[in-house]
Amino acid sequence: MANNNAIKAQIMSLPDSANFFDYMEAFYNSDMYNPADSNEGGAKAQHDRLNEIWGKRLYPHGDFSIANKAIIEYAENFEPVNTRDENPNWICLGPSDNPANSTRNGVGQIHRITFDPNYDGINNRTIYACSGYGGLWRTENDGELWENVNTDYLPMTTVADVAVSPNNSDTLFIATGLPDGGVELQYSPNWANVNPIYTYGIYRSNDYGNTWDPINTGFINEFYNKGGTIRKLTIDKNNPNVLFAATSNGVYRTQNALAADPVWNNVFDGITDTDDDFRSIEYKPGSSDTLYAASSNIFISTDGGTTWQVMTGEETGLDFEEMGAFYPYRINLAVTPAADEKLYAYIWGDDETLPDPQFDNKSAYIYIYDGNSWSEYAFHHGYNAKEWMGMAVSPVDDDFIFAYGDFGSCSKHAGVHAPYPNHGFLCYLNYIGEGFYADVHILSFQPNVDSPKLFIGHHAGVSMMDVESFTGPDPDEFIVEFRNSGLQNMLQWTFDDSEFEPDAVITGNQDCYVYLYRDNYWNVLAGGGDSYNAKFSKNDNNLLFTSRTGDNSVEELKAKRYFPSSPWIYDPIPSDGEHPANKTLVPKTYQVKGFPNDTSDYFGFSEIYKRNYNWSAGHSADELWNIDSDLGKIEPVIFKRQISEFDYCQKYPEYIYVATGGVFKEDFPSTHPILARTTIGGNNGDYNSTAFSQLNYPGIDDENFPVISGIAVHPENPDKVWISLIGYDNIDIRVAYTENGGQDWLDADPNKSLPELPVNNIVYQYGSNDVLYIATDAGVYYKDASMDHWEEYGNFPHVRVTELKINYCQGKLRAATFGRSLWEADLLPMENPVCYAINNGENLVWSNEKVLQTGVRVKAGGHLTVTGVIYMPEGGKIIVEPGGKLTLDGGIFTNGCGKPWQGIELQGTANQPQTPEYQGVIEITNGGTIENADIGIITIRRENYGGGKQWVYNMDFTGGIIHAENAVFINNNTAVMFFDYNYTSDSYFNDCLFETNDNMSDAMEPYYFLRINGMKGVNISNCNFINNSSTPHFGGGIYSLNAQYNVEGKCLSGGDDCTEWDNGLFQNLNYGIYATETSPVKFIMVRHNEFSDNYKSVYINGMTGALIKYNNFSISVPFIENGGYGLYLDNSTDYTVEENLFHHNDGN
Repeated sequence: MANNNAIKAQIMSLPDSANFFDYMEAFYNSDMYNPADSNEGGAKAQHDRLNEIWGKRLYPHGDFSIANKAIIEYAENFEPVNTRDENPNWICLGPSDNPANSTRNGVGQIHRITFDPNYDGINNRTIYACSGYGGLWRTENDGELWENVNTDYLPMTTVADVAVSPNNSDTLFIATGLPDGGVELQYSPNWANVNPIYTYGIYRSNDYGNTWDPINTGFINEFYNKGGTIRKLTIDKNNPNVLFAATSNGVYRTQNALAADPVWNNVFDGITDTDDDFRSIEYKPGSSDTLYAASSNIFISTDGGTTWQVMTGEETGLDFEEMGAFYPYRINLAVTPAADEKLYAYIWGDDETLPDPQFDNKSAYIYIYDGNSWSEYAFHHGYNAKEWMGMAVSPVDDDFIFAYGDFGSCSKHAGVHAPYPNHGFLCYLNYIGEGFYADVHILSFQPNVDSPKLFIGHHAGVSMMDVESFTGPDPDEFIVEFRNSGLQNMLQWTFDDSEFEPDAVITGNQDCYVYLYRDNYWNVLAGGGDSYNAKFSKNDNNLLFTSRTGDNSVEELKAKRYFPSSPWIYDPIPSDGEHPANKTLVPKTYQVKGFPNDTSDYFGFSEIYKRNYNWSAGHSADELWNIDSDLGKIEPVIFKRQISEFDYCQKYPEYIYVATGGVFKEDFPSTHPILARTTIGGNNGDYNSTAFSQLNYPGIDDENFPVISGIAVHPENPDKVWISLIGYDNIDIRVAYTENGGQDWLDADPNKSLPELPVNNIVYQYGSNDVLYIATDAGVYYKDASMDHWEEYGNFPHVRVTELKINYCQGKLRAATFGRSLWEADLLPMENPVCYAINNGENLVWSNEKVLQTGVRVKAGGHLTVTGVIYMPEGGKIIVEPGGKLTLDGGIFTNGCGKPWQGIELQGTANQPQTPEYQGVIEITNGGTIENADIGIITIRRENYGGGKQWVYNMDFTGGIIHAENAVFINNNTAVMFFDYNYTSDSYFNDCLFETNDNMSDAMEPYYFLRINGMKGVNISNCNFINNSSTPHFGGGIYSLNAQYNVEGKCLSGGDDCTEWDNGLFQNLNYGIYATETSPVKFIMVRHNEFSDNYKSVYINGMTGALIKYNNFSISVPFIENGGYGLYLDNSTDYTVEENLFHHNDGN
């Protein structure tokens, strides 16, 4: 079986032109590749992650030098670009601590922990934690609260290690890069982790981390040419001018670290060609002359780092040549002031002597040097990884050694070990447990205290262990707890907003699986491990989807509120269209979308598939899924057309654009990306029909074809499209756009204002002047149609942003990051547009829950029937044009985000009678409900909506027909508003409920339920107008001006002489009815109604001929001039007031 060095040798034997994909091929064609390997840290999973992040970035050239040089050039020329006045108020949503429902999951990866040199555990409790993805963090209270040390605004938020001046705690040095990533060859990829972030140098702060400056003279050039990273910083405790850096390109030293411009020199790069990748460098305790350094061998310097000698070999007690088929690959070192002559070495490598394919033939040793020779302390063959080599020795007991790995006593794979007398090297902490997580990068004891505790940096943050609590060989006898409060360093692959709950977010995390954010709390949905994807259903509030390490699958979860006990279910995978005998391939970060003209979820696999049922139980794959694309006719091979993005036009959703990624797979060759579109809405289950055609896009030629990372289609113009492209300085265009459906493309950044880094996503803001936001490897950028260059969108961390989404309900832009958790910011000002249209001849039924991002227009001849719940965006509206029809049959129109929507705009034709040909029609039956709108229904066309309530009313479009039977209007500022119309109206409201209650938004205030202006003929029968809020006399019932209408109860006995009535009700209102008239023509009839506990029940002004009969007035407040009455007729004549009962609550 091949070993790690054999693979390395194979790579090094490749020609100079060898690249990333050559490296991947070497792995997948080696014996190290085991397709059945399901271990999270196994070689297969590691390379899958590697390909997920780097495959698209380096496609198709595979040249890491392009990436490395672009990163360094970007850093050296770094200057934030933000000249505008926008302040989007970025806020980190977290997670900022452990999830509320788990003590076994945490935040993101921590790679190094460093104590302030003056730490004493009492007056000084300052500790630093480094994340190669999320920057530098500091606590001043032993980890009870962490804060970022202003590394968000470095060129990139990557900190490998930190050193603190022993003479001045304000002076800090940080190394950039990912410290434990693999650097197998000068531009090779990371062997066992996600994305090797190459260093862009070393920075210094003289003001406790408030500001940072690069100090890279003599250092960065070699990294520009070779690539690489920094793994460890070590400062001379006796002379803070001397600072060492252990790097993948050797050992560097500066002897004037405090100077204005420190100079670095490479003082040692190993003895052979294979030992220049240094993991560790340590001073002998108390000495400024003796140092130890380790790569794949161990070295010593006795002259302050100027010259070096090897410490292993014949007669030393540690001779790698005599260890058979063991090949050391990486070595970590530790020292202790408790025994300054001792040196401890944690050695990791390949071992063919104990073949075990499950663990890739890895072995780990711990050796101790006593000042004269080495002796073996511990050994195990099994689940060990060179990235997770944490080791520490107690500063007060040189026999108390802690190391992370599998040394035989942990129950699952790996853990933290320490000695116990007469019991050997015991497992203290298992793989994942209470207060602790797997994959330990760093172990570090408190210095300068009598009973030091152990701090642990791992893939879920920081833990603290009380080693004094361990009194026996039982591994449960210890106290360990997370210390993560304030850390915001989660590595997120994807996220999604709930369409139904505006504050609910789900994230797919590296290491920590799937988290759900709701009600300001984070919860983990299942145990530990990697999750690439997390998506909510667009049509079922209880359903979400994800994918995990090693899986190309879809998992569903019944998630709402009761998620902890809900099992994950693997869905059956649909067949491929081109190859029906085979299943489609599910990308790890598959997309899920909903369409405005449908109530199903659509998934991007190797084709687009429609999910016919929300829940898979009881359904075969063929029943559950319908194919909706035919990309297999463009690219027959299934894996070569994995969909990375698809998007559609809101107004014309039959226009769909889809992109497949340039993906790598072990059976080669690399795959040409595809951009395709349909103008007919897909295949609708019939693969034999032709729907999609391929488009060209910028950068495509015979050899170059950059990968599309995002698609944004204009919401109203289906031919106007933007795409984002992944690449470094090998591509000329990072954002492209077309105005003719992809026939021609233009550069959306002609002035080259964007950094030469990958653009990972793009989103378009509806209702804006073409506002676009993009996710890059160094933060969020934006522009609109008026700008000639891109700018950073506010003060956002310069971290890799993996995904952007706009939450129109909250008015927020949200961003998932790979190292700085989840963020949100205010959107730029916008007006919610009306995009989607039901056209002439279309008869659409919405029967399920549905969330709309924009408004909807029902055109003449179109008919929309709603029987489900429709959630409207803030400021959204439904327009029913003359000749269009909307039926609300038991369905509900409500707000989707706790903020009011505009309501339904019912347009008519002012100079035409009440016939459907000329009027928009709304029918509401069976409890159909309109709630939480500014105006539930308004019978006029509004124009030039100005963002508040500044409308211009077009009086040529009044009229409209409302037939409401058993309708419900709840918590609207105004339920229905009629405008002037010369014909007799055919509108009526029978057995309807108009209600205000305490669920009304604080941003709203009820006016009147009905407002009737300048028209006649509206009939209101047996309707209840009720204020059920805790505010007495809140809002009014009916307001009218120059209107004629009837308000009466419902006859229950039948016949011409009705003897039994079900009265209408006006209750607890300011005004029950307020009617005023300026001419003697129109009047109102109010009969058989109950007016109960209103401040002013009926007020009539200037009216001739009003009829008020058979009503009951119950009054609970004393009469005053402006209130406390049942009926008030002011300046009115020829009225009829008969058979009414007036009752005061005092019995009179």
